[in-house]
Amino acid sequence: MRWTDVRFALRALAKSPAFFLLAAAGTGLGAAAITTVLSVAGATVIGALPYREAHRLAAVWDQLPKLDLPRFPLSIANYLTYRAQSDVFEDVAAFEPRALTITLGDRAERVAGMRASANLLPLLGGSTVIGRWFEPSQNHAGRTAVAVLSRAFWRSRFGGDHDVIGKQIRVDDAPHVVIGVLDGRFRFRLSGEEPGIWVPAGLDPGVDRTAGALRAVARLRRGVTPEAAQARMRTVAEDLKRRYRTGMGPHGEDAGYTVWVTPLGEELFGSMRPTMYALAAASAILLALGLANTALLWLGRAAGRRREAAVRLALGASRGRVGGQLVMEALLPSLAGGFLALALTLAALDALNAAPPEEMVAAGPVTAEYRVFGFALGLSAAAGVLFGVLPMRSLFQPGAEGPALRQDRGGIGERGQRRRQALLVGIQVGLSCALLAPSLMLVNSMAALERVNPGFRDRGLLTATVSLPAARYRDRGQVVGYYRRLEDELARRFQAGNAAIVSRLPLGYPEGGDPFSIEGRAYGTTGALPQFAHQLPVGRDYLALMRIPLLSGRGFEDRDFAGDDQVALVNSTLAKAFWPRESPLGKRILMGAPRPGAQWMTIVGTVADVRTSALNRAPIPQIYRPYPQAHSRTMALVVDGAAPADLEPVLGTIDPGVPAHGIETIEEHIARTLARPRFWTALFSAYGLLASAVAAFGVYSLAVYAAIRRSREFALRAALGATGARLLGALLGETLRPAAMGAALGLGGAYAIARALAALLYNASAGNATAYLTAAALGLAIAALACGIGGRRALAADPAEVLRAE
Repeated sequence: MRWTDVRFALRALAKSPAFFLLAAAGTGLGAAAITTVLSVAGATVIGALPYREAHRLAAVWDQLPKLDLPRFPLSIANYLTYRAQSDVFEDVAAFEPRALTITLGDRAERVAGMRASANLLPLLGGSTVIGRWFEPSQNHAGRTAVAVLSRAFWRSRFGGDHDVIGKQIRVDDAPHVVIGVLDGRFRFRLSGEEPGIWVPAGLDPGVDRTAGALRAVARLRRGVTPEAAQARMRTVAEDLKRRYRTGMGPHGEDAGYTVWVTPLGEELFGSMRPTMYALAAASAILLALGLANTALLWLGRAAGRRREAAVRLALGASRGRVGGQLVMEALLPSLAGGFLALALTLAALDALNAAPPEEMVAAGPVTAEYRVFGFALGLSAAAGVLFGVLPMRSLFQPGAEGPALRQDRGGIGERGQRRRQALLVGIQVGLSCALLAPSLMLVNSMAALERVNPGFRDRGLLTATVSLPAARYRDRGQVVGYYRRLEDELARRFQAGNAAIVSRLPLGYPEGGDPFSIEGRAYGTTGALPQFAHQLPVGRDYLALMRIPLLSGRGFEDRDFAGDDQVALVNSTLAKAFWPRESPLGKRILMGAPRPGAQWMTIVGTVADVRTSALNRAPIPQIYRPYPQAHSRTMALVVDGAAPADLEPVLGTIDPGVPAHGIETIEEHIARTLARPRFWTALFSAYGLLASAVAAFGVYSLAVYAAIRRSREFALRAALGATGARLLGALLGETLRPAAMGAALGLGGAYAIARALAALLYNASAGNATAYLTAAALGLAIAALACGIGGRRALAADPAEVLRAE
């Protein structure tokens, strides 16, 4: 190719900027979509995790399947047993994500942290950039408290000072010595924020085999499959059941306790695999639409370019020179689309890395997959050349320019050519419908989700969380004393009834719950629901402030917060499931299984259901208790009529070393829980809109092309008395028939995508007929509108002028 060919192609395209922009945009959007999605898939469901020999890593959980608890944290005793007895693991490491209060000088702040066993870093293949990691002895009581910093935390708090090793910081109000800084390439972020500080996990089992709530990751021995490890660990679990009654109820009821072993990649990203498949399919459809749109644009442009090329050949230009210029002209929009695709891909990945969805945080930063980008760009370039040059192929036969000049004055459309046009229309409409229907389902699902009543007050409240350091608040009296002083100070500052405390805000509880027992009944074998619940220790005014109605019995009274009588309120779901034909008032329940020293709680009232886990999950059993009877070092505050700046003096008055964190309004709290479904809804809606726009441009281009190619036919029919509306109707009929067939076939693809997105749909199913009918109607309407506009413009020519040109 010569530089003059490039200049000629640029001049030719400059005469039709709209054509150039549309061709480049179709290529760019499709290539960007497929590159971005497969880059994400490569970092999650397809690619290897960023750890040493990641294919040998597995997550290890306890299971209580008869209580519907498929993933249950390991006790310290169970973890030590698994590590010591199993012959299928090279090693098993324990960890526990936990927010920590870090005090540097006079400043206390809450930081994402991780408690870890000493073998975690070597098991994963990580390293420190300065200093060292924990020693095994530091996982046990009585050893020097040490801390390892992440590289980001080290740089932001210590300015990258290498003298940080040996410095003392306070972690949860206990002195810790900094012994190392992790290599910045090591990331072990499973959810939430990346840990800024790592401390040893306490691994002293004590006398209670149920103590501890650890997560575990194991390295399989070479040649051992996850299935083999699973079978071996079930044997270990059976042995523990015989020896220690692990997972057994008070009367010997079996909760089905066993051990679950799954590849770490499956544990982290298995749930998002169907969504990624749907995204990949949607991206492939968008790329196919872009390629089809390129074909239609070039077919529409071919009529004018064919005559121009024939004139140049008639004037003596060589066929090689004309062909080279045509190829270059066809390549330039694809190349421009490639640059656009690369820019869009990098921008999308930057945004994704800055605020990744919850499912993707474990993957770390996602980089562009340039092999996919090259493949998509190659397809686009091939389509441009193929459809830009193919309509001109007859010109390169000797003596073809004369007939071409006569033919391109306007001929009657050939039947074969019409069939090809009909096929392209069906493809465009079908592919757009395949994306429109799932998009409509997600939009309807999101609208239904936002209409869900959460069961609590969702306006006008400020929320925050406080966490008491275990080093200073060791026993029940100290913890309860702090929260009593906090309640009194909140009542003084904001008036009684305008502030309350709770163990955790609604919508913030994990899926599942804690098992509970009912006096006089077998454990976990009765009731319409699995016998577990969310336990909510609350303050005096919490239920009233959150507007959670009392349905029967009484609410909590002052004596419940001061005395030793164990009482509880239960929600409607628990009452109906376990006492369907009688009142639960006066009945007694207990968290966990009956055991020495455990006190039964008497149910004194029932309250309305609250969505404790998520808006898209039905309420599960809930048990409210006065906080002195089930104290926790971490509690949430709920305040009416307060600003964030109002909380610091309140907490500073009680204990300046306990800062508030997670300060947000209740509206922000609810919006944060909806961020994930909103993200996927917005993403697939964008796909649906883009697909519709690309299809509309394609059908428009085809209508213009068809009308131009059949200008002589339409002129003759107009001369014989046919009206413009009749001619336009004929063009519409020829467009809508293949469009309807394409829409019907496209809905089959829509169903497959909707099935993959089933986990994201609330109160809807993949078989939503309304969404399919609406998508088909929209697809046909878009095709009709685009054809009408394109055809009307092309039919506006004077028939006399067209026939005179003959």
